[in-house]
Amino acid sequence: MSKLRKCVLAFRPLFNNLVFRFLIGFPLTLLALKIASLFFSSGHIILGKIFFTSGAILFLNLIMLSLVNQMSGGIYYFHENNNPGNLNKNPVKFAFKYRKAIYACYKWSFIVSTTIGIFLLWIE
Repeated sequence: MSKLRKCVLAFRPLFNNLVFRFLIGFPLTLLALKIASLFFSSGHIILGKIFFTSGAILFLNLIMLSLVNQMSGGIYYFHENNNPGNLNKNPVKFAFKYRKAIYACYKWSFIVSTTIGIFLLWIE
């Protein structure tokens, strides 16, 4: 078991790479949604909902949160390199001071909206 754990942990840097997560997440999401549509069309509603839920969770975690993190990082990078004279003025100062909180708000808004959508799918 220890060798398997070490093998999985060897890929940890790749899992933190946003581009890798996006490139892996996109086909996995499409595959889960295709399987869900096959189950829905064949009359297996519960299995279709399970695969649709897993596709939505994959989409949220591997694609949307990676894009939000990449875009917010790009905004901060731009201001650090091209706008250093205004880093001590609001609203840029506010954004840099509360960078983690702003990212957390974006992240939780996507999580809550996806959770509501999944909940509505399951109560239908």
